[in-house]
Amino acid sequence: MYSPAFIPLQEQKPLAQDQMLLRLLTVLRHPPAGTEYGLVERNTCRLALGITGFELDSVIRRGRQRGYLDTHSAYDRIGLTPRGLQKLQSTAAYM
Repeated sequence: MYSPAFIPLQEQKPLAQDQMLLRLLTVLRHPPAGTEYGLVERNTCRLALGITGFELDSVIRRGRQRGYLDTHSAYDRIGLTPRGLQKLQSTAAYM
């Protein structure tokens, strides 16, 4: 019987982070008005996802490790890489 209650805690966290990463990629794919060059401010992403700054940092770290995100730390903005766009398009095909 498959149920989220039977998934060990160590496996639940990466699954939740992957789901949050896909939500972040979606926010970056459709940036809000006023963004420049497709770069979205970190705080805008945090508010769109409804998470804390620490949670956003962990999701961004996971996205950077996989090559989906490009962070512009000096400008406090996040951008979508071609690989991230490809991942978003491939998951949209399965949904």
